[in-house]
Amino acid sequence: MSCVKSRRLFLALWPDAATRADLAGALARLTFPVGARPLVSADWHVTLAFLGTVPEVARASIAARLADFPVLSAPLVLDALSWWEDASVLVLEARHVPPALVAAQAALCAGLVESGWRLHARPWRPHVTIARAVSSAPALSGGVSCVWPIRRIALAESLPTVGPTRYALLVDHELI
Repeated sequence: MSCVKSRRLFLALWPDAATRADLAGALARLTFPVGARPLVSADWHVTLAFLGTVPEVARASIAARLADFPVLSAPLVLDALSWWEDASVLVLEARHVPPALVAAQAALCAGLVESGWRLHARPWRPHVTIARAVSSAPALSGGVSCVWPIRRIALAESLPTVGPTRYALLVDHELI
């Protein structure tokens, strides 16, 4: 057994209060399938890089990378409601991602890899998970969209317990 404290960490775009309210309003028309577990709004985020289990001693060096993320003028528009059947989740994702955001996310990941972190090799698909345990596509009349200004980046932890929130915001960096 190891005595080293570790956490499951990720870097993410984190919504400000206005964006969270806009997203809540956009999702208010959804009717979730029976058994679906909607995420609480405090857990909404767009993952930039998932680091996995990280020793506590590495937290500060990872958090320092937040200051290197550029200020981006183009917002992320989340405008495609998708049911990811293989993961049983409902997400709101972006049909088109601003090229500057793609470049910033790639640079962030490249810097992490250069520092020795192993990241998932799958392509980045910016999205917000809306609900888990979703067994079918939800009923919806009309489209759902949210304009997400890129104002905050965060270091967050995936919590090991099941409760009202699944994530803890550890370090929050305002980009403007």
